[in-house]
Amino acid sequence: SLELVSAFANKVDDYLFKFYVTNEKVINLEVASWNDNVLLGKTKFDLHGMTPDAAVDFVLEKIKKKGNYGEFTLITDREKHSTKGIPRIKIMLVDKFTGRSRCSIKEEVGSPGQLVLNLR
Repeated sequence: SLELVSAFANKVDDYLFKFYVTNEKVINLEVASWNDNVLLGKTKFDLHGMTPDAAVDFVLEKIKKKGNYGEFTLITDREKHSTKGIPRIKIMLVDKFTGRSRCSIKEEVGSPGQLVLNLR
């Protein structure tokens, strides 16, 4: 019956949504762990694979640990590897830090997939 098909479709949609959200969280944690344990970076971070919100939160956490001061290199994404060609992490970071006092953010010269964030 149509009701049975509709109920099944709703169950599938719920499952896929939960699966996506769970995997998204796991991926964000894995990227953060990789930065902390493999790159061992204090000021250079590779944000590939993270969601834009998680990437911004990660950067804010690292900035706070450094006393809200210093220069940070943020490896983001370029249109080449981004969903629908939109570098969402890069856009969100630039929006977050542009216009803040004692702060500048710009694209690394010759490397469009990297941002340099300076906090004075």
